[in-house]
Amino acid sequence: MAVVLWFATGILVRPDLCTARESLSVGGSWHFATDKKSEGIRERWFAGHKYENTIELPGTMDLAGYGDPAPKADIDNQWTFGWRRPLVYTGSAWFEREVVIPQTWAGKRITLFLEQTRSESTVWIDGSQVSPTEVSLLTSHRHDLGFSLTPGRHRITLRLDNSNKRGIGGSYVRSAMGQGNWQGVTGCMELQATDPLWIENVRFDPTDGSLAEITVKLGNITGKRLS
Repeated sequence: MAVVLWFATGILVRPDLCTARESLSVGGSWHFATDKKSEGIRERWFAGHKYENTIELPGTMDLAGYGDPAPKADIDNQWTFGWRRPLVYTGSAWFEREVVIPQTWAGKRITLFLEQTRSESTVWIDGSQVSPTEVSLLTSHRHDLGFSLTPGRHRITLRLDNSNKRGIGGSYVRSAMGQGNWQGVTGCMELQATDPLWIENVRFDPTDGSLAEITVKLGNITGKRLS
């Protein structure tokens, strides 16, 4: 649903004051396992798996000491020549931890926000996938978990894959000339709660010297039609 409003220009927009979102950090120690052969989905690791390692997230595998030795630098190869990470890993990896959802979040819509990761992320809650796989190299990943996280204890399983997914993996940003093809999550990593009716997006389009068009897109999972 989109609502179009008209305003005079010169209004100072302060999104930090307009955000009515509650959040819960999921940073910290996660159970962890590599899955270079991509066997985890077939073997249903999301339904229960013995993870032998732990890793701190936000963070990356190489800085935690996991991965293979970096290849020898080649000036003619953008994947090896440039800013070299201490270790390299290409493929999928699994991360899992428990969270406790507060009673005050009862009836809230909840999303998992991952500020920066590589290529592909998939999320399971208590063994069930509850949102589509996100694929992006540059934008944040946001998984809409709906009402699946009721108050109490839940298990979050996160599968990340930094291989060349859907043709975007060959991007410059993944090369040694960019940031390198790290594996993990960096930046903000949290659960975010909103009401079942929320502001999904706001777009500001100036039309002339005195007017602008603001388009507000609302999200609605109340099951009720707005009038």
